Amino acid sequence: MDLERPFIRAIEDNLSGSRSVGDISAKGLFCGIEIVEDKKTKKPAKEEFMKRIADLNIEHGLMSGPPMDGIFHNRINLAPPLIVTEELMDEGAAILGKSIKKAEKELL
Repeated sequence: MDLERPFIRAIEDNLSGSRSVGDISAKGLFCGIEIVEDKKTKKPAKEEFMKRIADLNIEHGLMSGPPMDGIFHNRINLAPPLIVTEELMDEGAAILGKSIKKAEKELL
């Protein structure tokens, strides 16, 4: 079963309304999400914002790591195990979407 497409679709569906997601890229089940302060300028998100997202993810059972990756330390990486189910991918994407939206309300 090909899980790559359902995984990326779940991520995109849950993050589409976010004002701080600059870019989503994936290779297989490895997914990277760029977090920005402003979508137009692509100014990287600050460390405080990235840490808040990571903390909220952990509170709800989603390990995203490292919490600050990439050149500007504003990238969230997701790498689910190869035995993951579609249901768990959907749940993880929903948690990430909620964490980002809550952090946006609190800090942006």
